[in-house]
Amino acid sequence: MVYLRNRLADYELAVARYYVKRGAYIGAVNRASEVIQTYDGSPAALEALQIMSTSYQQLGLPELASLAAGAHEKNAALPAIARG
Repeated sequence: MVYLRNRLADYELAVARYYVKRGAYIGAVNRASEVIQTYDGSPAALEALQIMSTSYQQLGLPELASLAAGAHEKNAALPAIARG
């Protein structure tokens, strides 16, 4: 079950990456947010925070970008066992 959850999270993250590549930052934020909310604890959640930070920055929302970047930094500092 964990494998399937991680695969689903990876798919959502791949779509978020595609949206960033295409400049669809609102879509990227929505997909990344879905990864964090639905698949919390998956390895993809860390990259989802990074995508959210980048997308918010591109949208001209520095406060939200800062919050996402801060959450990313705090979670990246945790050992992998504690994250998932």
